[in-house]
Amino acid sequence: MLKLFNKEHEVLSALTNLKDYKIEYVLSGEDLLEFSISRYDENIPLIQEECYIRTEYNEYVVKAIEPSNNFKRFTCNINIENLVGKVIKNFDTKNNTITDTIRLAISGTGWILADNNITKRRTVILKNTNALEVLRKVRETFRVDFRFDAINKIIYVYEKLGSDKGVYFTDELNLISLDVPSDSYDYATRLYAKGKDGLTFDDINNGKDYIENFQYSNKIIEKIWEDNRYTNKQNLKEDAEAKLEEISKPRRNYNVQVYDLAKNNSEFSFLDF
Repeated sequence: MLKLFNKEHEVLSALTNLKDYKIEYVLSGEDLLEFSISRYDENIPLIQEECYIRTEYNEYVVKAIEPSNNFKRFTCNINIENLVGKVIKNFDTKNNTITDTIRLAISGTGWILADNNITKRRTVILKNTNALEVLRKVRETFRVDFRFDAINKIIYVYEKLGSDKGVYFTDELNLISLDVPSDSYDYATRLYAKGKDGLTFDDINNGKDYIENFQYSNKIIEKIWEDNRYTNKQNLKEDAEAKLEEISKPRRNYNVQVYDLAKNNSEFSFLDF
């Protein structure tokens, strides 16, 4: 069941007769909610763009409506409109923690940042932007993942989102289909990194102004990465290593369709994902 609010955030109705309901969780925290309802449902006239939809755990804003013969399809973005709506003319934090950087960006929005254990310092500089764009830049710069609790307006930050729950998928039990598209267009094994004013890290890296990673092959394929926000050579080296860790192997995506056995049978509760 979903709860529908109007554009003034007043409760209108409960939505129960849903078809093809799904939530897409993304590492940026900007989750999507989609569902269809019969064109003849009594609530159809009430669901308009910029209305609010609340699930048990989060809140979304209706952004697109796509009609078909017998149904209407609704696409909703997680409700972070207070972050989108805060204009920031100049944002400049030099060698700052992620906590102080985010708190500065979201000041006055009504959002708060949950405690985290991330201690590294980085520089974030943007002009003519908004709080959400700053958060996107923070995620890229600090190499973190976000979760947004839009009901309580809390931002959660993780160095890497997800955990090993011991759940497995097999075509003999719960796996319907598996596709693994991959590519190596961005592949490299040696990365030269430069910061502000040609800053390098050769004097803390045995005289080398590059790093290498041969986890996938022994090919030597070079790339140059330059970012003038870096004024600290140790930070530059750490982030170059993290970047090379990603691009020194092919990029793979796993598209999986599974049976949710745990939801339908308590005997399979150990496969709850």
